Amino acid sequence: YLRDRARELLSLMEKTESVLKNEGEQLAGEIHIGCAESKIMDFITKVFADLRKKHPAISLHLVSGDADSVMRLMDEGVVDAGILLGPVTYENYDYFDLKQKETFGVLVPKNDPLASKTALTIDDISKLPLIISEQTYKEKHTFAIDTIRLKEFNIVGTYNLVHNATYMVENHIGYALCLNNLVNTSGRNLKFIPLSKELSVEVNLVTKKYQSFSPATRAFLKLLKESVLENN
Repeated sequence: YLRDRARELLSLMEKTESVLKNEGEQLAGEIHIGCAESKIMDFITKVFADLRKKHPAISLHLVSGDADSVMRLMDEGVVDAGILLGPVTYENYDYFDLKQKETFGVLVPKNDPLASKTALTIDDISKLPLIISEQTYKEKHTFAIDTIRLKEFNIVGTYNLVHNATYMVENHIGYALCLNNLVNTSGRNLKFIPLSKELSVEVNLVTKKYQSFSPATRAFLKLLKESVLENN
């Protein structure tokens, strides 16, 4: 416990030193973002690339994780902001809708009889051994209330980040309920099949209320919000 707390204190000290060293005319410093697995990270990193063209002395540090781990890192001051999926309603946080949504489907082996289908219904997957995200399993994710009732499903495993779950699918342990565009199925015994009735979650930029940001982080968040508004 003390070792973990010491690491957090050292991380905060290093971030503070970086901000103080880089105060001045030239925008510089480190930006720390906690993020869920999502194709929106392509958009996020393009925004950062645009900012870095003007200010090459800034750097971006990404920490991947589920909502629980990202919120903990924000609470501890280790990351400046989070990119989170789903309708999140934590108190003492500000939310900015990134105007994109992620859609769910099922990852199946290519040599499975299901692979011939172009879409799956909720009834279809209710009969399958399912592998779902740990967050969905623990929190009974909001989208599940009306559409998917987890207690009625045969859940054989969970995952934190979906990459390792792909091997469970290929070895016929179960079928992974996951987001589209996260797994490169090329050259692997995998196929993503969407749900016939769209099941989706929104993507939010989350920051602590009344938080002080470094100049580099302020500039990045400002440019990110402006880019979202311009594209919608």
